[in-house]
Amino acid sequence: MASQQLSEWSAGSVIGGRYRIAGILGRGGMGTVYAAEDLKLHGKLRAIKAPGGQAGNKRSFAEEAEVLMKLSHPHLPQIVDYSPPNEEGPAWFAMDYIPGDTIATLIRERARPIPFTDIIRIALQLCSALAYMHGQSPPVIHRDLKPSNVMIDKSGYVRLIDFGIARSYKPEGGEDTELLGTPGFAAPEQQGGSQSGVWTDVYGLGALLYYMATGGRRYEGAGRRGEPWKWLKPDIPVPFRRVLERMLDEVPSRRYVSMDDAAAALQSILPEEQGRSPREPGMTASGTFAVHVLSLSGGTGGSFIAVTLAKLLAKQGVKVAAAEHPLVRPEWHALIGGGAGRLWRKGPAVRAADASDSRYMTWTNADNVLWHGLKPDGPADWHGGGRESFELMLQAVSASVTVIDRSAYWEEEAARKELLDADAVVIVADPFPSKWRAARLELLRRLTLERGKDGKYTVWIANKDMPFRGRLEWLDLLPPEGTIRFPLMPAAEVCGLVWKGLWMTDDKKMAAAAERALRPLLDGLKRRLRTRAGRL
Repeated sequence: MASQQLSEWSAGSVIGGRYRIAGILGRGGMGTVYAAEDLKLHGKLRAIKAPGGQAGNKRSFAEEAEVLMKLSHPHLPQIVDYSPPNEEGPAWFAMDYIPGDTIATLIRERARPIPFTDIIRIALQLCSALAYMHGQSPPVIHRDLKPSNVMIDKSGYVRLIDFGIARSYKPEGGEDTELLGTPGFAAPEQQGGSQSGVWTDVYGLGALLYYMATGGRRYEGAGRRGEPWKWLKPDIPVPFRRVLERMLDEVPSRRYVSMDDAAAALQSILPEEQGRSPREPGMTASGTFAVHVLSLSGGTGGSFIAVTLAKLLAKQGVKVAAAEHPLVRPEWHALIGGGAGRLWRKGPAVRAADASDSRYMTWTNADNVLWHGLKPDGPADWHGGGRESFELMLQAVSASVTVIDRSAYWEEEAARKELLDADAVVIVADPFPSKWRAARLELLRRLTLERGKDGKYTVWIANKDMPFRGRLEWLDLLPPEGTIRFPLMPAAEVCGLVWKGLWMTDDKKMAAAAERALRPLLDGLKRRLRTRAGRL
């Protein structure tokens, strides 16, 4: 097992008898960070870090673990498990999994620069974490503040990660014995000549703020005639530049003496809207264009529409992935995982593989959709949790659109928050009033209005449309603008196709009818994809 210390763990490996590796979150000079499912907590996602192969890295890794075990702050990672090196493999420690994107990813992939007020809010959260670290005895200095070491989740909440070169400040210490830090973010004293301290993190934070305020440029020194400041974005006010100049002063004694002082200076230039939520429109995690399909009630046909939409988008040349949401009852394994007939050893078999989220299997049919179906044989409490594992699985998918089948499971508060942020929401209702609840209908109407205020795309589908007495009254209950009417398909023919391992889109007549009905939705989604691609 000694060779394992120099190699990476593969997906599916179980570490410490408890953590199943789902994939790699990131690599760095000091080690590799993995996403892993906690098998003792029903697949709850953790982040596991293991050191690089060099002896110096292993020493720094042990120091990082020691530092983190002493710290407890909302904006810092929390260690939940630790294993020293032994005959079974390398040292590692497990932390809470932090969903979201790094600042580096946001700058590189978002459609527009980070707004100034968001930069300030990010800075204030980092000041809080750093002030806590500097308040330890002895003070803990991070020494590696850079875009890839700051995580931001969908709500704008910040966490500082990677303590690989953090150290405790020793007042009697001399200059740093190693040249550490990242060019463009490391303070001058990290290149030798004096010891790093609180002032080093003040400089690092200033360099990080400069990076955000310029849309991704590294600070290269004061230069001549104010050269670095010409790159600041137009919305950056002059007082903020003055704060940056002091934080980035080459002489440590001229910088702010503490993170509290730096935070006070930043707070003073935050606009009056500071009481608003940290999250601005557009501050969302990167990924594919997510389309959530949900039903007004059970049996309305949300899953049917989700599958049909995914197949039609793929037919039109869009790269599509599709997934059942963890809350739903597993159906796709039988519906599109080779056909219900496969359960009776009939119909075409489909080769399925385990996904990074162990609750799922993945496969691709002739339709070119990458399907993620829940396994039907998990424990009763297996489904419904582990949103982080689900999101991580989809983040690893290379697709333009991800269609997510939520079915009728959207009523809980956390689900509604997800839907408010979703790129697109498709709401499916059928004409059978016995399934409806007025309260659920009102919740979806309110969701539609709130998303509309933010310019978010929401479409209602009147499914199983057919001539009947009361049809107009049914349609009147749905939003008057833009509701799509999807015709009732012949049940016997649809069922026959499913038992052959096919779908209604494999029948020319039904496929044409479905495409005509969903044309407004298909065109609307493709327009938004082109707009996003143009911005990027």
